[in-house]
Amino acid sequence: MPNSVLGLASGNAYIIKADGSIQIAADNPTLSEGDILIPSKSAAKNSDIDNDSNTNEGDLGVDTQDGEEVALDDLPTDVQQIIEALERGEDPLNEEDSEPEAGQGLLGSSIAAPPTIESGSEHVQVVADFSLDDSALATDSAGGDDDEISASSRFIPITTDDTSPVITPIITPDQPAVFTGTLTGSVNFLGFDVNPNEGSNLTSPNDAISNGTQPTRTTTTMSVTGLAFVISTTTGGADGMATISRVNNDGTLTETDRITYDAANNTIESTSAGDLSAALTAAGIDDIAFSNLTHSNAFNVDGVETLFLTSNSGSSITAWSISDAGTLSFNGGKSFINAEDFKRSIGENVVFEAEDGTEYIFATRPGGDGVSKFTYDPVTGQITNNNEFIDGGDAVSAIDIITLDNYSTFVVTSSRDNIKTFSVNQSNGELTLVDTQIPNNGNASSVNFYHTPDGRTYVIYSNNDRDSASIYELSNTGTLTLTDTITGNGHYFASAGYIEGQPVYVTANKVEGVDLYTISDDGKLVYQSTVDDIENDWTPPVIVQTEDGSYYLVDADSNSATAKIDIGDEDVLTVSGSVAFIDPDSSDVPVFNDTTIKGEYGTFTLVSGTWTYTLERDKAQSLDTNEVAQDTFTVTATNGAQQNIVIDVTGNKPYVANSVIGNNTDSLALNLSQTTATGTLSMVNADGDLAAVFANTTESGSYGSLTLVNGNWTYTVDPSLLPTIPAGATIQDTLSLQATDGSKTEVVIVIGHTEADISSYYDSLADTGLSDIIDLNSITFVGSENADLIRGNSGDDVLLGLLGDDIIHGGAGNDTIDLGMGDDTVIGGAGNDTLYGGAGEDTFVFELDDVGTAASPAVDTIGDFNTSDDALDLSNLLQNEHEESIGQYLNFIDNASGNATLQVSSEGNGDIDQQIIFENKSVADFASDYGITITGVAPEQISTAVIDAMIAQSQIMVD
Repeated sequence: MPNSVLGLASGNAYIIKADGSIQIAADNPTLSEGDILIPSKSAAKNSDIDNDSNTNEGDLGVDTQDGEEVALDDLPTDVQQIIEALERGEDPLNEEDSEPEAGQGLLGSSIAAPPTIESGSEHVQVVADFSLDDSALATDSAGGDDDEISASSRFIPITTDDTSPVITPIITPDQPAVFTGTLTGSVNFLGFDVNPNEGSNLTSPNDAISNGTQPTRTTTTMSVTGLAFVISTTTGGADGMATISRVNNDGTLTETDRITYDAANNTIESTSAGDLSAALTAAGIDDIAFSNLTHSNAFNVDGVETLFLTSNSGSSITAWSISDAGTLSFNGGKSFINAEDFKRSIGENVVFEAEDGTEYIFATRPGGDGVSKFTYDPVTGQITNNNEFIDGGDAVSAIDIITLDNYSTFVVTSSRDNIKTFSVNQSNGELTLVDTQIPNNGNASSVNFYHTPDGRTYVIYSNNDRDSASIYELSNTGTLTLTDTITGNGHYFASAGYIEGQPVYVTANKVEGVDLYTISDDGKLVYQSTVDDIENDWTPPVIVQTEDGSYYLVDADSNSATAKIDIGDEDVLTVSGSVAFIDPDSSDVPVFNDTTIKGEYGTFTLVSGTWTYTLERDKAQSLDTNEVAQDTFTVTATNGAQQNIVIDVTGNKPYVANSVIGNNTDSLALNLSQTTATGTLSMVNADGDLAAVFANTTESGSYGSLTLVNGNWTYTVDPSLLPTIPAGATIQDTLSLQATDGSKTEVVIVIGHTEADISSYYDSLADTGLSDIIDLNSITFVGSENADLIRGNSGDDVLLGLLGDDIIHGGAGNDTIDLGMGDDTVIGGAGNDTLYGGAGEDTFVFELDDVGTAASPAVDTIGDFNTSDDALDLSNLLQNEHEESIGQYLNFIDNASGNATLQVSSEGNGDIDQQIIFENKSVADFASDYGITITGVAPEQISTAVIDAMIAQSQIMVD
């Protein structure tokens, strides 16, 4: 059908206005929104319009774009009147008094909805097409019976650059809105965790942070556990320097103290304490003790972080306590040790505490090819040479120590020609050779122990003359088995670090930067990445975790730098998409409402049509490795239409830090003449198996001392240290202990006049709901202000989480657990447990292994469930459930006491094997909290409504 372009028309045309009026249009008129154009005879004859082969003889008709004829009766009344006037040869303006209805029926009429024409538009737009035969219209004197006009609605914009009509598809009346967008996505939990068996889990994608320079080349020795500090010392030359710096959350270094020895002026000064000459002289320490400082390490000795500085050329060892603020305080030492045993230089050192509390220092003696044993008194700072010496090999230089989970302690050394392991006598520190290995050896070697989360222990050796490193698995008896050798590494300095509990080997790359390796399940070194911004010099970078949980690789040498380590591919943790509607024939296009929805494994956010799903660690860690689950979210548009967006979540069983078990609290009632308190401590993995132990130690507290031997601790009060305790009050002595996996815990001793005073103290730690049920004699574990990992014993435990985001597993027995402050997770475990969430967003986890039977179901009680913040995790309890069958698994009723009780059939077969009693709520309370009307509603319907509401708000989590 030919087009009538208004801009090309000549003569007049009729315009039906949106208000129903009729006007005569001159050439190139400006049309308003809703106008319809019909040409006159002269306009039609003077336009380039050919006959339409689809016209009908006899009368005027209107055709649609596709050629289908539109019946006259189907047109708006005013349009009918105009066409009828044209057929009669009359002027359609005479019909103006007939009250046309164009303004009412124009949009959506059968002639097709006209396009939107903005008033005042400078561009000509065609709103109708016409086809006429060659005969005159009825207004012509000759008349004619075959006159016909056909019209169809079309929208063709004409621009100043192009006046050619552009044909667009016809728009049918009342076309419904069409959805367009992204309805699926996928995320992978691998990005949350270090997978030691696969590479590229650990990367440093951003540029390293430069932290300035030190006056001389330094060697980073280690981080001070839990304090985010690094210590560096000079190596080589007559001068000496030791610097300690705090690692900030952004990776920058803040120097907190520095000890400097100026050989030319024979002075030793400290940033924090000034001139140290008098203190050193009084302790019998010569200035040369700080010349050419070598491998120096820090250890926790009797609760005090202590730095041991060893001087090669000075043949000396000095001890320095490290404050929480990162300042160094001289404690004692020994100079000119070579004058006593003729073994000359001193290399690296380690510290061991025997069963009787004696502290021993084992130090390598490269000049004498062996290891010397010294005794250290942390009170006086005195170091005594025992003149005990054992062969360590040619120029032995490196040493490390570890206590295994069976409480056996081993020392490993490396030299130019071998590596050796020694067992350590727990009573007197005597070293006994166990095994000797001859690796691809060379000059200036290093050796380190590594302990994996599943209890395996490895030794990694490297040296400066070869480009290789060898890894050996250490048996429980101290023998070594080679499991892998890598090539391409550079200098011998390397360090042992941990990220998310996984050991990470850091070694210089032979070409550029430093390499990161993990240890696979079969003892292979798995390459992760190269950090180019850290120099591959003699400085061994260390891994430090800052207070905000970030991990940094820190190189504190003359070109100090820190590089942040990313865990996994963070991009896979978030997925995005968009949703929208297209409605061509309406100006009122529906849009999706903004919303935020908490899912089973993450959070979904929709803003202005763009959605983002972010996986959440604490929710997704329940998925097994490679298990795929779905998170489904329903979004609603302004027209009421709904769409589901489905996210596939691929699981990876993440590393779960070991939990401390045993009891870390006891009390002393002075009026009962008690002088000692006892307990046991160890560490278990996620399966409850022994994974680490607390090394033997003696710790000095404020009011007494604690001795730990093979996991059994004894606290003995010192009456001379006790202050006056007011009646009704108590004091607490808190001592810190460290396990072989690096975990720390505290033992809390409560001292009061009477048992009643002590009971009041424990009551004050618990929520109000617990104060009347706690049995002082059964207090098992009290958490700290940090995030604690606690697991109960097999008996009836009382566990108090206190501050921090704690994870508490009650284990077997009828336990009482108070989560305290923070966003906590509790697994009651087997037995009938009483649980109190306290403040924060708490998650109560129930597992299949802990259910009872239909005859005797497990009955757990939650004392203070909060329907705004708390959640039930039943994902490992319900088996083979789905949305349609959830009623077969869960049912809410009130028990005889009026407490809401969730009946659980773990198999969905009707057998109730788990009951969860909510001591603070009835079913009606739950319904009210979720806005559910219960008047006249059957109990089973109320139950269904409450369960559906809790699932929708992720307060009941199921598979």
